[in-house]
Amino acid sequence: MSILKSQHANGGEYKRIAVEMKGIVKRFPGIVANDNIDLTVYEGEVHGLLGENGAGKTTLMNILYGQLKLDSGEIYLWGERVSSWSPKKALQRGIVMVAQHFRLIPRLTVLENIMLGVIGSGKRISRHQLSVKVKEIEERYGLKVNLDNYVWQLTAGEKQRVELIRALVMDARLIILDEPTTVLTPIESKTLFKILRKLAGEKKTIIFITHKLWEALEACDRITVLRKGRKVGTLDRESASQEVLTHMMFGQAIEDIALYRNSHRKSCESDKAVLSVRDLWVKSDKGYWAVRGVGFEVYRCEVLGIVGIAGNGQEELVEAIVGLRKKERGVIVKDGLDITNLSVRELILRGISYVPEDRLERGVARGLSVAENLALKSYWKPPFARKHLVNWEQIHRHAEVLVGRFQIKAPGVKAPVETLSGGNIQRLILARELTVGPQLLVAHNPTFGLDLKSTIEFHKEILALVERGGSVILVTEELEEALALSNRIAVMFDGMMLGPFKRDEVNRELIGYLMTTGRLPERKKVKLAVPDRSRES
Repeated sequence: MSILKSQHANGGEYKRIAVEMKGIVKRFPGIVANDNIDLTVYEGEVHGLLGENGAGKTTLMNILYGQLKLDSGEIYLWGERVSSWSPKKALQRGIVMVAQHFRLIPRLTVLENIMLGVIGSGKRISRHQLSVKVKEIEERYGLKVNLDNYVWQLTAGEKQRVELIRALVMDARLIILDEPTTVLTPIESKTLFKILRKLAGEKKTIIFITHKLWEALEACDRITVLRKGRKVGTLDRESASQEVLTHMMFGQAIEDIALYRNSHRKSCESDKAVLSVRDLWVKSDKGYWAVRGVGFEVYRCEVLGIVGIAGNGQEELVEAIVGLRKKERGVIVKDGLDITNLSVRELILRGISYVPEDRLERGVARGLSVAENLALKSYWKPPFARKHLVNWEQIHRHAEVLVGRFQIKAPGVKAPVETLSGGNIQRLILARELTVGPQLLVAHNPTFGLDLKSTIEFHKEILALVERGGSVILVTEELEEALALSNRIAVMFDGMMLGPFKRDEVNRELIGYLMTTGRLPERKKVKLAVPDRSRES
């Protein structure tokens, strides 16, 4: 048994080493993803793996899980060296990885998905026994989910719970979580941290991959920082701070976007409504009313922030605006033209760009290359096409420019888009949507999965678009993002909209209150945002 004195234990406590990775090297064409990395993780700790997008975090953990073969180096688990490693062997040793993009089958129920995971680990259990075990886990850790629901009906937060339940059902000793809060609300993230702390107290080991500084500081016992494929160092939580971790991640301080916004903001006030939404009613996939009588306007040179706890109608509202979901009632008007029933392609031609929340399913075509995905919204137009013939040389040159401008880390523009990390796929989507000359950008949680530096760069691109006369609907669960960027802010609650309010009328506390109660405090007055009926007569 391998034992080493813990760097973070009190009173000289000794802890067993659960994971030891020595000299790990992994190369891809044109990229050294992991460059001689050493990593030590103790049993019963939450160990943060921190770094910007493309730093090599997920690659390192895919090696530990057996998804990728290392080029050189050694791996020890609980003191024993492993070789000929694979995901199946990892599962048999009690190692489970919850990927950033969920590995669930949408057409199967929650229980059926959990059953598949158990079977894959080599265990045998009846449906009744599994149901009983899941119920025990739900009660013990507060992970509530309906076992009979189909996965396609679940919110992102519910899918996260299913993945975690599946890991616990398989009696995992080591759980690897890859950017687990990317799709979670702040409240759900706090709940997850409490669960992780409880699991660590039961001698389970957690490796928590993240690029968010505050998460690493709040959730982790120790933090290892990677930068450009190399290990920068490991700190215990008491020795770490946001300033120290920022310098370790990026080698520099990061600009405050609120200060940048104030110093670069140009006067572009306008009373011209670019988009008007009137009395909109939309149903969810489960058949209930997800959007109920919502109405608002977006003006030229404006960022309209829309916030709310996940599941309050934001997703359905966004999909209705961009043509991906049927409108049961209501009218959507852009620049005086009724676009309620136009197709997605017609909306694109009218200057509407869309950054979806689910980047893999809605944001990219998985079977295509980086260059092809960057040209998805313009490949039929000059200079990319002439007389219905595609100019591939021009498409590849265009892709090279965008890869450089938006710092997309990829083996090459001809590489399959699936080879990119989650953060770099998001960069690709942002690059495509921001460079097609949009008049209106509809962005749903656009910075989920982006590191701090990339988030700031995207915020600058949004402000630049607005300064050029464009408009933005920013649907986000990051309150600081909405407060920093928005001219006005609205809150979705139970399918209805509160506001919009001018930015100087609200603060974080008030917005949080609206998100959780659907009403203003007694000392304030507010009404639900409904369309102006006089305009419809």
